[in-house]
Amino acid sequence: MRRSRFCAARARIAAAALAIAAANGDQRITCEVNVDPPNPESMAFHKRLGFRHLLDRPWKDKVVAMLERPL
Repeated sequence: MRRSRFCAARARIAAAALAIAAANGDQRITCEVNVDPPNPESMAFHKRLGFRHLLDRPWKDKVVAMLERPL
């Protein structure tokens, strides 16, 4: 039950962020997701939202994937 509430809350936050960006006239929204150390749950979540993978880049002591979603 706790995990499903977390997932629902995360989906509502993402929907709000997308709506705000669209209302502001933005063309796209971007985010970073850890690749190393891996975060497969976040990658799957963003893929379901329509984000596409642009590139991986090192950041401090990890590697992050740069993702983009057109609005």
